[in-house]
Amino acid sequence: MILKNSYHFGSTLRKSPFGSPFLLVTLNSSYLLMPLMVFLLLQTVGSAQFRGSLQLAAAIPVGYFEDVAEAGGGSTLNLVYYPLNVDLEFSLTTGYYSLGYKENLPGYTFRYTGIPLLAGAKFNFSSFDFIPYVGLEAGVYFDRYLVTIDYGLLGKFTTETSDINPGISPYAGFRMNLSPSLDLDVNARYNRINTKYYARAYIVIQTGLAYRFGE
Repeated sequence: MILKNSYHFGSTLRKSPFGSPFLLVTLNSSYLLMPLMVFLLLQTVGSAQFRGSLQLAAAIPVGYFEDVAEAGGGSTLNLVYYPLNVDLEFSLTTGYYSLGYKENLPGYTFRYTGIPLLAGAKFNFSSFDFIPYVGLEAGVYFDRYLVTIDYGLLGKFTTETSDINPGISPYAGFRMNLSPSLDLDVNARYNRINTKYYARAYIVIQTGLAYRFGE
């Protein structure tokens, strides 16, 4: 069967990740230092508050990933810890994104899903009303590739391959105060994931609400 031996990315034939399910761990320890640094900062800063946001997202593949994947969507959950009257904030981010493959064959369905677990810092250029910001996070991405084969009357067969890879995510956006405790939060985030085969990348454009705890 073709899927057991190869899959085609652009013009290069590569070894298939769609064999029997397995877990390939290729963690880079430098990416794991970021969550530890954020945790230590949480312990040392005394007077601070939290803000949580939930956003709906459109995920757009770029670079090599654009050749094989089509746009998808998902959601993002973000938790920010910030000292009072300080424009520098510390963040933890996770989410769920799903993208389909462009080169679906008759009877075959391919899908990529990714869950990031990131930590980092962001800087606000103002403190109230309209608040533009930039940030950078790093961590790991839990990726999964799903293949479904339709055998007609015999039913469908699904197999998956899981992978964990390090990555980084710079982003920029703005918040707009809606009330003393509620903000509109809009941003664009670039996700770059280092894998065994090639660097996978996609842009997430998202909007949602951010709630400030303790105000």
